[in-house]
Amino acid sequence: MPHRRILAIDPDEEIIFEITRHPIGWMFILWTGILINALILFGIIFVALNGELLEEFQRPAIFLLLGMMLLAALITYIGVMIYRNNRLTVTSQNLVQQLQHSLVNRKISQLSLAKIQDVTVEQRGILATVFNYGKIDIETAGEEANFAFEFAVNPYENAKFIIEAHEQFIKSQMGQLQQDF
Repeated sequence: MPHRRILAIDPDEEIIFEITRHPIGWMFILWTGILINALILFGIIFVALNGELLEEFQRPAIFLLLGMMLLAALITYIGVMIYRNNRLTVTSQNLVQQLQHSLVNRKISQLSLAKIQDVTVEQRGILATVFNYGKIDIETAGEEANFAFEFAVNPYENAKFIIEAHEQFIKSQMGQLQQDF
């Protein structure tokens, strides 16, 4: 569950559900990091087995390559954490999109459920279909910016939940208006 302070939602606002990114995206990041580390490991083995060619540079070269492996592992870990920090939170009143672009670059956007006009799901390719992830586009009324959330888990089901939350919000607002009169 996200921290309420990060989302900047009202105390009376209730978090209904969250949409996260599909693990397949961080698996691509992880496998890329593993591939890079495997290539560096082959470099270490090459340097270790060909010591006579590089006698005076063998030890520094191995330490340099080990440092590169550590750096590649750290970058991979950071990439996975950045990817996993992206989410779309539906509250009782708003839709809050948190996009983590880098370690120090995050964008949080908030949209009232009342302003949602349309929710569209796009699944492209065999992987998206087989592993059930896709892009959710949330179109808004007027000049408001549209929301796009890529690599969403269960996109059709989550789009349905967003529409239901929107309809529930509209009903509650109508009920509130009737009570006021």
